[in-house]
Amino acid sequence: MAEEEEMDTCPICFKTCVDVSHPSSCRHKFCLDCIKKWQSTKTSTHVVCPMCKRESKALVYNYDCNTSTFDLYFFDQTIKSIVLSKAHRTRLSYYMVEKSISHSTVEEVNRFWERRLFVQPKPTIFEWLRRELQALTRIEDTTDVVAHYINSIVEKFFSRHKKNEETVTVELSKQFKQLVSTAVSKFVPDGEEDRFSEELECFVASKLSIEAYDLSYEESSKEGQNGVDYDLLRWIQQKVNLMQIQNTDFLSTRCLNFAREVRSHAELEIRLVNELGFPPSKQTLGFARSLFDKLSSTQELDQSCNIKHEDYKKEVYTQDAYTLLSLGVLDHEGNVTRFGLMMKRLQVGPMLARMIESSEKYGCGEEIIKIAAMVSSRANAHRTPVSRSDHMSMLVAYESWEATNFSKKWCLDNGVQLAKMEHAKSLIHKWDKTLESLQIKVTSKRDDVQCIKRCVIEGYISTCAKFQSDGTYKSLKAPYATKRIDPTSTLYEWHLLPRFVVHSDTFTNSMQEVTEITLKGLSKVAPELYRLAGN
Repeated sequence: MAEEEEMDTCPICFKTCVDVSHPSSCRHKFCLDCIKKWQSTKTSTHVVCPMCKRESKALVYNYDCNTSTFDLYFFDQTIKSIVLSKAHRTRLSYYMVEKSISHSTVEEVNRFWERRLFVQPKPTIFEWLRRELQALTRIEDTTDVVAHYINSIVEKFFSRHKKNEETVTVELSKQFKQLVSTAVSKFVPDGEEDRFSEELECFVASKLSIEAYDLSYEESSKEGQNGVDYDLLRWIQQKVNLMQIQNTDFLSTRCLNFAREVRSHAELEIRLVNELGFPPSKQTLGFARSLFDKLSSTQELDQSCNIKHEDYKKEVYTQDAYTLLSLGVLDHEGNVTRFGLMMKRLQVGPMLARMIESSEKYGCGEEIIKIAAMVSSRANAHRTPVSRSDHMSMLVAYESWEATNFSKKWCLDNGVQLAKMEHAKSLIHKWDKTLESLQIKVTSKRDDVQCIKRCVIEGYISTCAKFQSDGTYKSLKAPYATKRIDPTSTLYEWHLLPRFVVHSDTFTNSMQEVTEITLKGLSKVAPELYRLAGN
């Protein structure tokens, strides 16, 4: 509770935050007016966060957790930001949830290309483009220019194909969307260009005004979600946002569909982790249990599965045991393993426990416990690049603080919260005693950096991701889950991005705590992932 209150208190006026905002490069919360006054004393277009000293170009405020939309205030006054209207937020919310287009809309698009209805001009395309770009970019000044640019590309495409009647319908649609995606990719957020081109195609094919199209789109979206509890969908989306899971298309609806299909919360957790990229943590288990209970309380799940209560309880116990067995907490006879006992005593997740367990084998327990404590306390103290690893940077940061006799001045000079460093220190003392009671030897091997990195990699090998051509990293175990290296990571250098990485911050949309892993190292630690990496 103390940590939450600290986060809700503005560090500038020391009062409860009013109109909560945070810089785009970090998550430190301030009053909107306070941080604006702070910015007014600076002459640069980049403003440094008062807490962590990171440069930011804009402030994020007016965040709506229901639609995952927010407004931006740019420090550079030459860039005129726009405050999102209700229409903007409605359109933007469609990009955050499952795309739901009815069969009639699909048929309308096909008929548009088959009958070549594009020969009849549609003057409202520019206004629709302008509104859509304003919602996606939140910038007012340049949207007119970009909208005119895309509108001219669309008009040229239509005029070019008026005379050429040999191109088939499928090819016309494919060429149109590819052309629009390429043109708009420079202006909209990464990953939204394909969705933007599909939305534009639907609008052009509809032959409706903007107002009529909005009403039609809303109705078709409702038709595409027959029988869905909208309050429950909204609850799922809020929980996903609080867990800081990347809120991709289809996510809320797929979570609900999985809950309808499974027979236990344990099975739901497994599907969330394996198929949707959720982290294997206590928070995911709690979310799965809450969602499952919400459905089963209305007896909706029992009716869809058509099973008896006794069979249901037996299935729950079986799935729970399967989950614990797959994590290595139980053996095949149902007894708690040494690893399971260590997880319980240390009160950590399976990946962190696996990293600490590996340290006994490599003889670098002291260093790994310090890294584990820094990860658990979320101190965010990695500043200096060390051996292509943020976790090694955390170790160096703690050792530097330790060398100053745990000085408060060191934390102030390095932009690190003293409370989180003290929390890491207390965890180290607590875990030392716990490991001693478990008869696990804690030794030091500070000079062997590769052994320390090997323990980190073995612990978080399930998060291993491969670099893609668009600058993102795709998970090897869950190929649909992609992330980017956060600018706060010491590995964030566009010309030197590693090919394979593991990361420990499984609750965020970006990777802040990253360690590089070579292809040779991957083949030794996880041969099955090494085979997937070649694909």
